[in-house]
Amino acid sequence: MISVKLGDVAVEAKLSNKGDKSGCKIVGLEHLTPMEVTLSEWSDDTNNTFTKEFSKGDVLFGRRRAYLKKAAVAPFDGICSGDITVIRAIENRIDPDLLPFIIQNDFLFEYAVGKSAGSLSPRVKWEHLKKFEFYLPDMKE
Repeated sequence: MISVKLGDVAVEAKLSNKGDKSGCKIVGLEHLTPMEVTLSEWSDDTNNTFTKEFSKGDVLFGRRRAYLKKAAVAPFDGICSGDITVIRAIENRIDPDLLPFIIQNDFLFEYAVGKSAGSLSPRVKWEHLKKFEFYLPDMKE
């Protein structure tokens, strides 16, 4: 096992869709269920200001009020709120199926809460999350 930082094995996906959102599945913070690894709720209502794109397999991390422990794997492509950080596994650095379980753990959430800024609606930035350290087995393991 080696010690790695989240930013060594994953990136923040920053694509945006400022055009037509027809037919897109929409995810807001209200659709992320605390402590649930798989996203099971979304909306088809495109009447919103969301522009952040995500892809199937990305981890959607609720960056606002991280103490609520909201993070889930996207089972489809879509668009989400700006209060969600889209985290994508780096190919050949980590098994994409393992990443959600690394993110969905108390240690990362405690770290995120400690790095959050703001009093009424604290938010954590990717710049801080990517520095979270954990032990990772060799890819073969």
